[in-house]
Amino acid sequence: MSLSEIAFENYEFLHFPTMSVNGQHLSFTLKKINGNVFVQRFDAEQARSLTQSNRHSWLASFSPSGRYVAFNSNRNGFSQVFIKEIERGEERLIYANPSEQLALSQPVWNSDGSMLAFARNERLVLVRWQGDTPVIQYYDDVVGIPRYWSDDDNAMVFSRKGVRGQQWFTWQFANEKQQILYEGEGDLMDIGGEQWRVLPNQVQTLEGNVLFRTAQTASIVAHRTKGSELWFIVSDTSSQLSQHWHVDAKRQFLLLDTFQTPKGEISDFNEQQVLFSDFHSDRDIVTLELAWK
Repeated sequence: MSLSEIAFENYEFLHFPTMSVNGQHLSFTLKKINGNVFVQRFDAEQARSLTQSNRHSWLASFSPSGRYVAFNSNRNGFSQVFIKEIERGEERLIYANPSEQLALSQPVWNSDGSMLAFARNERLVLVRWQGDTPVIQYYDDVVGIPRYWSDDDNAMVFSRKGVRGQQWFTWQFANEKQQILYEGEGDLMDIGGEQWRVLPNQVQTLEGNVLFRTAQTASIVAHRTKGSELWFIVSDTSSQLSQHWHVDAKRQFLLLDTFQTPKGEISDFNEQQVLFSDFHSDRDIVTLELAWK
């Protein structure tokens, strides 16, 4: 008996295969996940779609200027990274993923918006995208997910799975040296030289002192840092409202906005607006007629 391969694109999930009695047909359930990226201003009720695809676009992030959005999409059958100019709608493929790796992490911008970092199967990729042809560098010895750049762009902070939770470490550009910072629960943020942990319901110092706590029905769904300041979004499932918080250089927690929670997963935000992706799952029963040789 010989085996024959049936090829399907990534992100098409096959379930419950069944062979007909006469062996001439194969039936199965085909599940496709699709969704688009939306941007919504905090002061607006309606969100604007940045992508229109029958596939899946997600993991979007704003450039530092707020002019561009980088996002992942499998519109061509596997994960790739695109950049879109928000106002004019111009779009560019900056990472074609030639090896068709299934897992690409969320793109992370450097401070001037000239470079993006992400992981392909947890191996670092850097893209300088502003020239006619993107310049791509691979660092397969850096294993983890890039989370944010240092303020001077000379280092990056990564996370990966450790024995006691998430392991956080830095990677230096000049000497490619890695240094472990912390291993445990929560996301590690550098706030002006202090290390804080952002957990689903709390903001803590590295020593565990609670600086902020959400309501029981709420959780911190997105956060970002710059220099000595922190911003985060708290979403409440009971009220369907979200809050935009800012921690200033004096360590004061300030509520900036309250807005209707977007119908999707928040991936990034800035001072004026929030990025999110919606998700749809389509299922079809498919029958293939088999031609045996």
